[in-house]
Amino acid sequence: MRGRGGHGLVTAGHSGDWRAVRRACAAAGLDPTGAALIHHYSNAIYLLPAQDAVARVTRGRDMAGQVGRSQAVTRWLAQAGRFPAARPLGCTAPVSVDGAVVSFWDYYPQPAGGPTLTSAHLAVVLRLLHRIGAPPVALPAWVPLESPAGGHRGFRGDRGADR
Repeated sequence: MRGRGGHGLVTAGHSGDWRAVRRACAAAGLDPTGAALIHHYSNAIYLLPAQDAVARVTRGRDMAGQVGRSQAVTRWLAQAGRFPAARPLGCTAPVSVDGAVVSFWDYYPQPAGGPTLTSAHLAVVLRLLHRIGAPPVALPAWVPLESPAGGHRGFRGDRGADR
């Protein structure tokens, strides 16, 4: 079970994720001092305050290629202000360690009490994204309800019936 401790930090997660972050930081020459888990769902996200960055821990088979593509596309989107995308941290490359792929990203603090975002906000961003064109990176086809692979397997609906 995940909980939120003081300052909105997630207080529980996969203990192997923290170990992977420490080892990936060492491999990338980054300082994990003060690292804190701030989000955990399909990926674990650790704030690295000494680097003004976050580490994203991705688990699963063959994730190195997917994480690498994700970084390449977001770098391309963020170039010259094309799109308000999170940027990978400097020249860091994803690190495969302990059965996980750890990638490093610039940290964007979220303002306390910021505006509630609506579908209208999303529409503006999506319109901008669709005007950019295809990325210079080959991407696999997206198959609705099958991506991420196996994410909905074992879903139990009302009264326990399989759907």
